[in-house]
Amino acid sequence: MKIAIDISPLQTGHRVRGVGRYTRQLIKSMVRHDRTNTYLVSGKKTDFEEADLIHYPYFNPFWLTLPRQMTKPTVVTIHDLIPLVFPQAYPPGLKGKFRFRVQKKRLKKAAMVVTDSRASAKDVRRFYGLENSLVQTVYLAPDEVFEVLSRRSRILSRVSEKYRLPKKFILYVGDANYNKNLPRLVQACWQIGVPLVIVGKQVASNDFDRNHPENRELGWLREQIERGVGFSDGQKLVQALGFVPDEELVGLYNLASCYCQPSRYEGFGLTVLEAMSCGTPVVATANSSLVETVGQAGLLVSGEAVESLAEALAKVIGSSRLQKKLAARGFGQAARF
Repeated sequence: MKIAIDISPLQTGHRVRGVGRYTRQLIKSMVRHDRTNTYLVSGKKTDFEEADLIHYPYFNPFWLTLPRQMTKPTVVTIHDLIPLVFPQAYPPGLKGKFRFRVQKKRLKKAAMVVTDSRASAKDVRRFYGLENSLVQTVYLAPDEVFEVLSRRSRILSRVSEKYRLPKKFILYVGDANYNKNLPRLVQACWQIGVPLVIVGKQVASNDFDRNHPENRELGWLREQIERGVGFSDGQKLVQALGFVPDEELVGLYNLASCYCQPSRYEGFGLTVLEAMSCGTPVVATANSSLVETVGQAGLLVSGEAVESLAEALAKVIGSSRLQKKLAARGFGQAARF
């Protein structure tokens, strides 16, 4: 069978985000393990005429990411529907509302919808009214590059020196969208006096509309970075490193005292498993898919209070025994995926 995979997300800004990582890893794994089928990879939908099955690894409720005609059996991956969960933070506008109706009609023609978590599957059924049998959850897994490094590793020394990292710091990897809840993490780090290191292209860039509702929290975060708010010893409160390649990211995970995912909502939370694979203790919020991803291997914090997050982070930072305990649990949890 000829299976076509749409790689158009790799030709946009999604290339360095979660969707891009998912698409690359999907293709890499399929080619490695599937000896029966043939794969056609292209960013042009017109190249899929000879395919027996077509897979679209990206879906946006407010953009026409699916083709008008779906004459071949089609699989669609929906990573999350966060814009629909928080409509006040992601206003679609008139064009977005129109595209939502079009996308909904097209999605119902799909042979199968794949989600990264049971939480996302529930949202798909809720917002699109699909039958349970048409929605399947296929969990993600961290890349093999994410592992525990020797303390004598040259990667650690090189990364630490390149980014001028403090001895103790909390790490966050990802964007600064509304659902990520980064202001809460910044304020929690301020309370406990521990620097925050952020990895991600979006946070390090000023190329965005600060007046758009979706970018309010990103704008606030950029202000903190531009002001250079720091501690009494001159150490910056927030360091935004921008995009970091995997060979350096694994070093950052290994060097971090704790990894934190403070999100209001997540479709999966792959970075949590990446951190666990590197032996980094994890603190995350107890909602959406993070309950599935973190399990009992990290500290889960409920509610929106900054104090509760600060308390959990301080608890991990201040106890080497707890760090080792969470690291051991993390290895087992990551291996499940």
